[in-house]
Amino acid sequence: MALDAEPSEKRIHQLHLMGFIADQKQVEALTTSLSVATDKIHGPLNALALVKLVDAFYRPDDRMLLLKQIDDAYVACNVAYEAMAAGTPTARPWTDEQKSEHQRLLNAKVECDRVVDELRKEHKLLFRLRDARDMLSRANTSERGGFFGDEVKKSHA
Repeated sequence: MALDAEPSEKRIHQLHLMGFIADQKQVEALTTSLSVATDKIHGPLNALALVKLVDAFYRPDDRMLLLKQIDDAYVACNVAYEAMAAGTPTARPWTDEQKSEHQRLLNAKVECDRVVDELRKEHKLLFRLRDARDMLSRANTSERGGFFGDEVKKSHA
């Protein structure tokens, strides 16, 4: 028998007579705790479903290689962005040399973004799995002060 989100007065009275609940506050507490529990298992169940889907479409070696390629592409994008930010002069007007250097760094960043976009279009399922992994990792580190009690590991975003 499933509990309704908002049980009727008659149902609350029946549960009270059977000794299952004492009052409306207990019903609200049970409903809230059930809601919290389902929220906590949603992410892991979603990740498990994604893993099963990925298993159906990718061999384990291919999957690991592609996930590493995706992570490496993100690292390259971050490096290109940091190089562009560090190499961007703040004083105006820019010299021709500064403009060409900035354009070169910008082109490198755009190329990295293009590679990530191509990978994302080609391997959407792996990106969803990667995002779920990162989300679960963040959830585990915030709840426990570290992944499985260890120090927080930085993930590529």
